[in-house]
Amino acid sequence: MKKIVDAFIFVLAIISILTMTIAYFRSSRSFLRQTEDEIRNYILQLTPIGMDMDEARGVIEHHFQVEEWAYGLGEGPDFIDHRNGIVRSFNARIHDYHPPQIGVKAIQIHLGRYRRSGRLLASTFVFAAWGFDENSELIDIHVSKSSPAM
Repeated sequence: MKKIVDAFIFVLAIISILTMTIAYFRSSRSFLRQTEDEIRNYILQLTPIGMDMDEARGVIEHHFQVEEWAYGLGEGPDFIDHRNGIVRSFNARIHDYHPPQIGVKAIQIHLGRYRRSGRLLASTFVFAAWGFDENSELIDIHVSKSSPAM
């Protein structure tokens, strides 16, 4: 009888873990499907303008579960750049003007990706970047989405 009870508890534990995992991924995917402005506003609540770069880094690591940083411009999905600000993407066919660079230091992370409806292989990738001034104070946040042609 004890073996049956232990097996039942084990199965319930597995079901609970699977349920929580599915709920987490669904909620994170729905977060990523929000507009860039909605994601930016949420991130601004976590890391308000004027926050110190080291403090922002701690919040980002905790909230977005960043385990490893790369240093320098664009060297990996999550990186810290102490020499350059955020270089925002610009496409002359889409944008009216080239947006200015944000700050002189930056933190950028890959928030995640989700599949676009009706596309089996194509995903939309979501990125966030924090721009800091020479005093390491946050001056702006940029959120962008990238959707490869597939």
